Amino acid sequence: MKATEPIATIAAAYTTMSSAALTMLYHWSAVRWIKEDRPVNTPQDPPAPDAATAAELGHSAIVSIDRDPYVSTVYARDHRLVADEPTSMGGGDTGPTPYELLLASIGACKVITLRMYADRKGWPMESATIALTHTRQGAGAEARETIAAELELTGPLSSEQRARLSEIADRCPVHRTLAGDLVLTTVLVEEGDAMA
Repeated sequence: MKATEPIATIAAAYTTMSSAALTMLYHWSAVRWIKEDRPVNTPQDPPAPDAATAAELGHSAIVSIDRDPYVSTVYARDHRLVADEPTSMGGGDTGPTPYELLLASIGACKVITLRMYADRKGWPMESATIALTHTRQGAGAEARETIAAELELTGPLSSEQRARLSEIADRCPVHRTLAGDLVLTTVLVEEGDAMA
């Protein structure tokens, strides 16, 4: 299957969706269908972490890069995907960018949280689609970054249920982590030493 086939299928099926929603679906599909010019398991890919290591790490990911600019291999539990930069940035465009993965993580957490909430309440939410964008205004210490989300809910929901679901979307764990008092640290380990 060519990488563009799922995109065309999605676009044909959802011609009534907004361009923002189609853009989001395009980026999501990049995670699922890696381009044919880079096989899923190439010899230069690092080995996946063993199951014991992955289980010990909990909510974690192992990401590595070799000399192939800027292709990064991401492992999360038993799952593997590729992150890259577009050709305009010197990459091979073999997967979503790190910012696209960040947006996908936020969006996935929001819609999963909505599905759990609607199911628990017995509400008739048929689907939830969220399109996210990241913008940066200004530069340096004065820069302000914004992640904006547009939420579409389908199903015979009341206006009160829709309003409540919109509130719940902003309470998903990933949203709360990023909007909270987050501390990011990097610790250098010696080559060959076990990682966390």
